[in-house]
Amino acid sequence: MTREQRTTRSRSATSSASGATVDTSSTPSQDAQLQLAADDWLRDIVRRCARAYRTLSLYQCQEAMREIDTLPPEIHSSAWALDIIARSYYEMANYILARRAFEALLEVEPYRLQSMEAYSTLLWHLGDPPSLSHLSQSLIAIDREAPQPWIAAGNCFSLQKNHDEAMRCFRRAAQVDPGCAYAWTLCGYEAIEMEEYERAIAFYRTAIRTDARHYNAWSVPFLYYD
Repeated sequence: MTREQRTTRSRSATSSASGATVDTSSTPSQDAQLQLAADDWLRDIVRRCARAYRTLSLYQCQEAMREIDTLPPEIHSSAWALDIIARSYYEMANYILARRAFEALLEVEPYRLQSMEAYSTLLWHLGDPPSLSHLSQSLIAIDREAPQPWIAAGNCFSLQKNHDEAMRCFRRAAQVDPGCAYAWTLCGYEAIEMEEYERAIAFYRTAIRTDARHYNAWSVPFLYYD
């Protein structure tokens, strides 16, 4: 190979390398733009999820579901989103649609405990003892040291008018989790059914001390708090 050929070849390789350098130098900029776009997209998703959670916490249930509807399908069908939808329908007393949402939630996450106290109360309102009994047994098999299984069992006994056993279950729920305001409130409901009104007031006061925003304990008819 002559010197001229070697020079030409060297020049071609240099030119090619230089061209590759130019192309590579543009790649970090493109990657940075893609990363920024991805970050913006993710922040927007997180903001929507936060708004859905906040609006449900304020019992603005329709708004919470509208926020969920704006989420991508992968998130919309997630256990987290189905839980928001189910609890929104539950708070609006639309028990039929709430039940469908809870059933879809359990299909996605069969061993879920969170929000199952609401589902068991929903079945109590619908007057469905077989489903309520099945739910309580399933939850107890998952974790006997959580309040949700005992609330479900208590609701099952309450639906059967066995208020003594219901009270024992609700007291057990409060024992395993003293911070569960709903367990104390349900104790109050059963105390009313047993015509133990002073005891009921004590349970409701405990529920409110546990969670001042727990409206169930505030909305009891004919009871007044000092």
